[in-house]
Amino acid sequence: MGKWGWVKYVAIAYTGYKILQHYRKINYLDIAEKITPNDQYIVNLSNEIISRHRGPYSIEQLLDIFDYMKNLEYIDDLNPYETLIPKDTLIMGKGDCDEFAVATASLIGAIGGTIRVVTLFNDKIGHAFCEVYMGEEGNILENYLPFLSRYDNYPIGWEIDNQNHEWLLFDTLLPVPGCINSDFAIIGKNKWNWTSNTKVRYFS
Repeated sequence: MGKWGWVKYVAIAYTGYKILQHYRKINYLDIAEKITPNDQYIVNLSNEIISRHRGPYSIEQLLDIFDYMKNLEYIDDLNPYETLIPKDTLIMGKGDCDEFAVATASLIGAIGGTIRVVTLFNDKIGHAFCEVYMGEEGNILENYLPFLSRYDNYPIGWEIDNQNHEWLLFDTLLPVPGCINSDFAIIGKNKWNWTSNTKVRYFS
């Protein structure tokens, strides 16, 4: 089960954003091994991206990476059978959802964040995105939402694992960090859930 809180408490639900036009199969075994936070190119680029907010790992740095990834071009499957390595995706400046997910995860890992990649499938489409570990339950409402003053009108979602740790949805194909993809989720009052026909897997 997940939870969400309003940015500036504006109760306008995000009604959906079509990520993929065609169903495709994401190579599960390929995902985890493509997360490369120690690659020197990734390390150098991540330091460049967060240059305005140098210092210890911070929420501002996460938002810098989100904004950087938003400038990349989404294209539907350069290679439908393999996920490109993050370095290639970032050099080209384009990729599909699984390439964006592992590139985002690698950049965040390079600055000291803890990440995982989530893959989703329902009976029509598939998708992949990154989640960021945010600490113990309650940390997002207390420490994260105040930093989102640049974004308005979206419910912000996160998942809570079996250890009561919070994982922020960090899908760079959606408008804001934490935005919930309604192709795969049902958004209710103060909570949300994956739909019953959505298959979810986690990779780190």
